Amino acid sequence: MIPTYRRPSDLDRCLAAVLRQTSLPRETIVVVRAGDGESSRVVREAMPAFRRLGLELTEVAIAVPGVVAAMNKGLSYCRTELVAITDDDAEPHPGWLAGIRRHFASDERIAGVGGRDVLPHGTRQDGRASVPVGKLTWYGKPIGNHHLGGGAARDVDFLKGVNCAYRRAELADIGFETALLGSGAQVHWEMALGLALRRKGFRLVYDPELTVDHHESVRHDEDKRQMAIHPVATVNLTHNETFAVLTHLRPVQRLVYAVWSLAVGTTASPGLVQAVRYLLRGRPDMLLRTAYSCKGRVKGAWTWIKSMKNGWNDAYGKAGASPGGEPQPLLSDQNHR
Repeated sequence: MIPTYRRPSDLDRCLAAVLRQTSLPRETIVVVRAGDGESSRVVREAMPAFRRLGLELTEVAIAVPGVVAAMNKGLSYCRTELVAITDDDAEPHPGWLAGIRRHFASDERIAGVGGRDVLPHGTRQDGRASVPVGKLTWYGKPIGNHHLGGGAARDVDFLKGVNCAYRRAELADIGFETALLGSGAQVHWEMALGLALRRKGFRLVYDPELTVDHHESVRHDEDKRQMAIHPVATVNLTHNETFAVLTHLRPVQRLVYAVWSLAVGTTASPGLVQAVRYLLRGRPDMLLRTAYSCKGRVKGAWTWIKSMKNGWNDAYGKAGASPGGEPQPLLSDQNHR
């Protein structure tokens, strides 16, 4: 499944990479935003090449903006047991799908499999086995690093959207989180999904050998990679992180996370202490990012409170219960005890 929006040349390259897989997909679904005629043209022109190999290529149109709505609609068209997801600006290596299938076949408790995305030249990407990847610390700090992971395959708390696959049954049961903000990328959707699966007791496996080249093209929404600080994008990504983390932490951990996130935070979503540090380093511009980040934290917490009141995503209710009825600790909880 490939959600796309106004990146036709990237989409063309991605579909060509799908056809080079050593283990071909039974069907490929491209979700295209209404009005994106160039992407529709690319899909139509690629259909003969897929048909020659006996493969299905389906275009699904959607009018609602945002990757979450696109993937939820695309998922409704999926008929296979496994659903692999990548971005239109990615180029999966030939053994990508074969490796994904191999991991799923090894353990029925595995609900998600993903791997490394190789970023454009000049980006730090060591591929070290010692680098933590896809973890949520006990106090709620999310650690991505999916482009840096090396060594053997290991269990993680969440995967990266450009390189992931899930069992359709579990994916359909949870769905992609609709409370996330954004009209395009909706950053951290994969963390919300991964943590929900982990709370149900399923495994997520990260294998750095499952690789895609991630060309990181321009986003045609408010989350523009070319802008150092964007108010709406910063609020949205911080809101989404806060909502996802609060939904899946235990009560005491939520309190610690609230203090840590507002005081320290991350580079993308800095807290007050980070702001002072940047100010001393001659980066007054980061004060703006801190202000947007704090606004996002508050909005994310309010979204979580509303969801708790309505019983949508109570971490100790339906969405957070294990098959046995008790909420399962995240893998990172166990690692930090």
